[in-house]
Amino acid sequence: MSNASIERWPGCHGVRLRSSALDVGATSGHPLADVTLRVATLPDPIPDELWRIHGEAITGRVKREVDRWLCRHPGGQLVVHASAGPAVAFDPSTGEIVTSPGSESLVLQLVTSFGLPLVLNGEPALVVHASACVNDGEAVVFCGPSGSGKSSALVRLLDAGWRGLTEDVCCFDMRRRQPLAWPGPPWVRRVPGDEGPHGAVVRFESPDKLAWDIAPWQHDAPAPVSFMVFLDPPGGDEPEWRPLSRAETVKQVAAQAVWVRDPSEAGRRLFGLAVDFAGQVRALRLRIPRGPSWLERFPEILAAAM
Repeated sequence: MSNASIERWPGCHGVRLRSSALDVGATSGHPLADVTLRVATLPDPIPDELWRIHGEAITGRVKREVDRWLCRHPGGQLVVHASAGPAVAFDPSTGEIVTSPGSESLVLQLVTSFGLPLVLNGEPALVVHASACVNDGEAVVFCGPSGSGKSSALVRLLDAGWRGLTEDVCCFDMRRRQPLAWPGPPWVRRVPGDEGPHGAVVRFESPDKLAWDIAPWQHDAPAPVSFMVFLDPPGGDEPEWRPLSRAETVKQVAAQAVWVRDPSEAGRRLFGLAVDFAGQVRALRLRIPRGPSWLERFPEILAAAM
């Protein structure tokens, strides 16, 4: 193994960050992409929008609402604008991410949730909404809608001795036959009142969540994906799980894929990656009952399902 393959570099999700003081973690391996990151004033929005999303968060009794939308500016720069807070841009021709000024916690989340996926959507990578942990050198991925338990599963498995990989967005490296899951940023975000891993400290706060530092328990290299679990919202009296066919896995992966570029390009770019992924990774659906007692048993439940 060459020294280059084991050298740690700053970045996450398989993207090496150059010329950046922003701490999004460090990892090793052959990166999917190299980008520079800087803070600067970004252009005003233009009328033509490629997509728009509306986000809401309730802090105490106050509801915060933020719209984000993507514009392709002259010259090809892709800019995710916002109705409040900083914006982020990626220029495919220069390999540069630019954020407008903002608080460090907002910029950290903006870069990892939008900036890096803008980069990865142009690479041989499949990005999904998922958390992932590593056990015996292999990654188990947990995918599902908000509230299905992705972060809770990650925290419980860290407490059980697993190594963390990523908490909300997972990048699968599809350059080889066996997909690899890259480490994400070194934190897990939870609503106030939900604890992080035993011994963890709060890294930063956002209006609706606390980001717990998982760097001491994080795997430091991409790991082969052995298993994927699609989490249904908690319910019922007993754990329920069933294996998924390849066709079902393709459908579920596509539903959870993160595509932040032009939506008209998504089907063409994602379908083949989803098919290749489903052909190499076993998948199942899993639902566990509500309540902390069932969550404590999650490692045991998972072992039975696998």
